[in-house]
Formats: sequence, C-alpha cells, structure tokens
Amino acid sequence: MDIQTFAQAHQTKFGSNIEFGMAEKVGPDHCPEVTVEVHTRFGSFVGTGSNKKFARAEAVKDAAASENCPF
Repeated sequence: MDIQTFAQAHQTKFGSNIEFGMAEKVGPDHCPEVTVEVHTRFGSFVGTGSNKKFARAEAVKDAAASENCPF
C-alpha cells in the first residue's frame, strides 16, 4: 500500500492524519541510511531507506502489514 492510499484509509477510519517523525540520517553521503517513524492511531512504525521518501514508504508498509492495522 502506498503512502497516499494508506493516509486516505487512515483518515477515513479514524478522522485523523498520519504523522511522520523526524528523519535520522547516518552513514556517508554516498551511502546514507535514513530512518523515519510514522505515527498512526494504532501504533508507531519505523522504516529505513536510502532517502526520506523510501524510509517513509517502508514505515507505511510496516504499518499496513501490522496485525493491528484495521484496513
């Protein structure tokens, strides 16, 4: 599930938006690892990737795969 679809489903179900926590970047510039946290009404989930976009997508993917995810 992509970020937009997940955010829309969350808004419809709970009446609130998802929120992303601060991105943390570690590693050299040519090979960084970015960590982002997504906060939902049913928990917080962490994603990592080579940039913020990929890290956010991974966090949402983990949230959607959670047993607590209602959609």
